[in-house]
Amino acid sequence: TKKGEYRFYKGSSVTLSATDKNIVKVEITSTGNTKYPISNFAAQEDLVIANETATWTGKATSITFKTTQQVRASKVVVTLEGGAVIPTPEVQTVDNIAAFKALSDGTTAKLKLNNAQVLYTWISNNGNTQIFIRDATGALLLYNSGLTLEENKMLNGEVTLKLTDYNGLPEGEKTDKTNADGLTITDGTPAQPKVITPDKAGENLSDLVQIEGAEIKSEQSGTHTNYYAHVGDQKI
Repeated sequence: TKKGEYRFYKGSSVTLSATDKNIVKVEITSTGNTKYPISNFAAQEDLVIANETATWTGKATSITFKTTQQVRASKVVVTLEGGAVIPTPEVQTVDNIAAFKALSDGTTAKLKLNNAQVLYTWISNNGNTQIFIRDATGALLLYNSGLTLEENKMLNGEVTLKLTDYNGLPEGEKTDKTNADGLTITDGTPAQPKVITPDKAGENLSDLVQIEGAEIKSEQSGTHTNYYAHVGDQKI
């Protein structure tokens, strides 16, 4: 998880396996969270639970652990015949922008892009970079992603990002695996806006939109002046 812990959910099972060597030992260490202790693993042959560590010893190409309640672990060490490895949780892959935005806040995932287009780029006075992209399923803001992408370019391939919810606005942010190596970037024609009514603005965050028949009106808010696009009794 984003906290760097492994979560084995209630009533679930996880199988560790090796293709060319036997597993001879598995050590699973608790995070220390007493609500989700290591003792929530189900009892099984050759499994010893003591001092917030579950230790399995034996010889097998595959071993399955089951839980009675949730277990949270800080480390999993697998010893093979001839050595030990610490497995790294695999980053999941999502098929499009809509699927990426549906992830839990703080999740890192590999985002597949299929004919996605760069709508707009902007760098603030503080040096924060914003890149807005759109595919057939929706639009996404890339915030300080470390990527250099030009407006109207077409993107195909994969990029790893962390989803961050910023006051209800989904953002794709940089991780230590974020780069453009998995992307094919080609020229595109100027991005076309999506025609919407003001009441649909919340469903089209980060997109390039067009509101037709709008009248711009100003409203005072303290010392600030806000401007709104009105269409009938709707405004944004």
